[in-house]
Amino acid sequence: DLTVNAPNVDIVNNAVFKSITIKAIKGDTWTENAQGNKITVDALKARIVVNEAANISAITITKANADVALVVNGTAAGVTVNAKAKLNITGTTKGKVPVTVSAAAADTEIISAVAADIQLHANAVIELLKGAEESAVQVLSAAATVTVKNNTDKKITVTDAKNAKTDVKSKGTHTVKPSATTGSTGTSTGTWGGGSSWIGSGGSSSSGSSTKRETVVRS
Repeated sequence: DLTVNAPNVDIVNNAVFKSITIKAIKGDTWTENAQGNKITVDALKARIVVNEAANISAITITKANADVALVVNGTAAGVTVNAKAKLNITGTTKGKVPVTVSAAAADTEIISAVAADIQLHANAVIELLKGAEESAVQVLSAAATVTVKNNTDKKITVTDAKNAKTDVKSKGTHTVKPSATTGSTGTSTGTWGGGSSWIGSGGSSSSGSSTKRETVVRS
């Protein structure tokens, strides 16, 4: 396990560790050349460059109000944001970058210039720039408010918690708002079918409020 707490140091990493935790590094540089590392970013500011031949299996952001820049020229198999953060993703990668914003990371801001599959469990603002044309956004929490700004050259599909899909046109903006749920109980009497009746098990009624009643339907 490697822990780095060195605010004035540039890091070039060629080794594979059980885990890597970044507490502090110089603002501009962590260069990753290895295959398969899992990196936890617990710093207020960090920039991680994934070189062309490198592969990071997981990046987790845990510091509240962190400002993290991720340059993906190789592969980043998954990015998880576990605290409110600003995440800026750029690079020359040919694959999509999976990004998950957890419920604990409300009000996170993500700006991406590469294709990303973004899943959201909390409020967030997503801005997709040129280079992120094949991105997709999925809101998994019915209580979340998510704004998607599409500054790419193609439409972006946004899926809400009810699996409804909305295409956001180029240079357009779409906000997914919390899903409203309503319900009520009441009494009903009347006929059904060929003159059969609904028969309630209780005979009382109420004024100004709803009454829940069991019913028997006779055929």
